[in-house]
Amino acid sequence: MSSRKVIPNSRFFDEVRALLAQARQKAYAAINFAMVEAYWEIGRRIVEEEQQGRDRADYGAALIKELSRQLTSEFGKGFAVANLRNFRQFYLTFPEFQKGSALRSLLSWSHYRLNFLSCGLSFVFGGIRLHRFVTTVPPRSVSSPVV
Repeated sequence: MSSRKVIPNSRFFDEVRALLAQARQKAYAAINFAMVEAYWEIGRRIVEEEQQGRDRADYGAALIKELSRQLTSEFGKGFAVANLRNFRQFYLTFPEFQKGSALRSLLSWSHYRLNFLSCGLSFVFGGIRLHRFVTTVPPRSVSSPVV
């Protein structure tokens, strides 16, 4: 057995590194899309549950507050009342989301969330005109991550 160190050539190493980076990116995108679908479904369930209540405004506020408390207790942060309201608004804004095009899988929760702040105009994303999205994004530092 040789004790000689084998060092792969730089091209080989770069190709393997690129494969791993690509696999990670695909995994992140799949997870993000699964969460976006879950947020839409949570919003749908909130709306349906609210519509069964007698005094919708009071019932809806209490429902979201209690749901927030229970989800936060079990799953940790990320389920504040404001977030659950965003999920509800997501469903109301995109009621046909489940029937959408393949393009919807390219958009992150941040893209959809920006819609809640929008003026309802449209813009072009990947060569396709999308409606109900913002036309401008607030300025941010190039080094700051998109949330």
